[in-house]
Amino acid sequence: MSDIDWKRPLEEVLAQDATARRQLAEHAQLLPIAGAGATLTFMLGKLREHWGAALVTGLVTIGGAAAAAILPRLIGAAVDVVAGGGGTTADAWRLGAQILGVGLVQAVLAAAGWSMVSALGQRILAGMREDVIDRALDLPAQTMERTGIGDALSRVADDVDVAARAVNNLVPSLIQMGFYVVVTMIGMATLSPWLLILVVTVVPLYAIATVWYLRRTAPLYRRERIAMGARAQGLLSAIHGIPTVHAYGIERRETRHVAVLSETASVLNMRVMYLVGRLVGLINIPENLALLLVLVLGFVMVHVAGAPIGVVTAAGIYLISLFWPMMAVIFNLDEVQSAVASVSRMVGVISSIDPAASPGDERPSDSSIRLEEVSHAYRTDEDGVERTVLHPMGLDIAPGEVISLVGASGAGKSTLAAILAGTLVPRHGRVLHGGVDLAHADIEAIRAHASIVSQDVHVFRGTLREDLRLASPRSTDEELWAALRRVDAEVWAQRLPLGLDTEVGEKGERLTAEQSQQLALARVALREPAVLVLDEATADEGSSGARVLERAALEIARGRTTIIVAHRLSQAMVADRILVMADGRVVEQGTHDQLVARGAVYARLWEAWSG
Repeated sequence: MSDIDWKRPLEEVLAQDATARRQLAEHAQLLPIAGAGATLTFMLGKLREHWGAALVTGLVTIGGAAAAAILPRLIGAAVDVVAGGGGTTADAWRLGAQILGVGLVQAVLAAAGWSMVSALGQRILAGMREDVIDRALDLPAQTMERTGIGDALSRVADDVDVAARAVNNLVPSLIQMGFYVVVTMIGMATLSPWLLILVVTVVPLYAIATVWYLRRTAPLYRRERIAMGARAQGLLSAIHGIPTVHAYGIERRETRHVAVLSETASVLNMRVMYLVGRLVGLINIPENLALLLVLVLGFVMVHVAGAPIGVVTAAGIYLISLFWPMMAVIFNLDEVQSAVASVSRMVGVISSIDPAASPGDERPSDSSIRLEEVSHAYRTDEDGVERTVLHPMGLDIAPGEVISLVGASGAGKSTLAAILAGTLVPRHGRVLHGGVDLAHADIEAIRAHASIVSQDVHVFRGTLREDLRLASPRSTDEELWAALRRVDAEVWAQRLPLGLDTEVGEKGERLTAEQSQQLALARVALREPAVLVLDEATADEGSSGARVLERAALEIARGRTTIIVAHRLSQAMVADRILVMADGRVVEQGTHDQLVARGAVYARLWEAWSG
């Protein structure tokens, strides 16, 4: 890091790698980030939810600050007793006992307040983390594919970690110091009207320095968090694609992407540190001025106004005791800014993405599907220009009918399949399952009614039994083995070291792509949906593996309304109806024999495929 030039324009840093520059630009436009006002409103709402704990915490913290503010007055009174000679030894002992007692109370209340603030903050943060994950899981698959998992991961990992450290170490200290500063200033003002001169002169200077610092660092912290999210996405992409990276020898290229994004984050952080250095110089002005004023005012108060020397002593203690809290509050602003930037990213997801909720209570009556003037488009740039991927179409699918979608890449097959499955909401038109408009359907009923198996399936970490029971938690072992048998997976499952108790997924038994697809199909067999969508679920297997998966898919599809996005035309042959797509439109439809006999688009595809 020592050789990084923090004054170097970020444009020059990013110019080193076009991919890193694009990733950073895209990352800034991914999941939403809440503004300062929205973040404050959200956090106040969270405090209202925990109003009892917040009230008790506030009272304990204020009590600790008040006790700390009483001490200078007691010390000043003790000075008057000793210096003035008007008191007795008993008076001195009494004041000493009071100072000791108030000091103990202040220490106990400060420790309790610290613990209570930290506990309350962690409780709120834990709920926010769950909300972020919940909202991220509610995002449509297409949105998550576009944004990438890195941004969501950085918000539930990096951002939560930054906020958690602040809650444990920073927030309790800042809250206690903030109350102490306010209570101490009130104590100074009530101690003597002369001290108001000190308050109204010094406090605005601290405020000016703070505003100067915050205005310059807030944008830097926000950009730093964006760069860190982009870096996380770059790391994940490289790690997930290790076989491809090694195969094409692009290790240096991937390393350069991450290095440039890391340098960007470092440059931004160094600029913040430079501003911290300048802030130190600014803070010296009100500190030195305060020391000068307390000496001048003390002289005037004692020799002109005739104030007791104890009052001046208390004023001096008040002032000296303010220096550290004020400095701590200001010097921790960099961590505060970082934590606020992280929290605003979390709040952006929570407040801007609606949780999945049932739009209605209607439930499908059968497995028919109907599309009414359905179309869809994706935004392609920041100006809101849209690219139509599915033109208006109507479609009726009878219960139990098997439909196959064929066409060139980009024809709109996967988009149509996702709309038919109910996982993608079309921009226009209506989708009806069993006569029920999905816009007014019970969401859990629809999820149980239709399932989709895509080309990329995920094997969850855990035992094979737990992975299968994701689809049907109450299934017995006999039912699990029956489902594996239906998809020709029983043999390899029995060969696993511990059978159903074998750990699979990350750090577990490595399953092949074919076995992972069979596992996904076995889940469908356990769930028993009325509608099944197979989105090129067997596309990447070799000939033998493809035949096994095709047999398994046909077995699971039996008796269900099935939509197959066909990669091989052998899959299309078994369909009751084939829809040939091109440029987001259905250009032909019919059975395999009818379309071959017609001699048009499908016939040419069949001739080329069959060789």
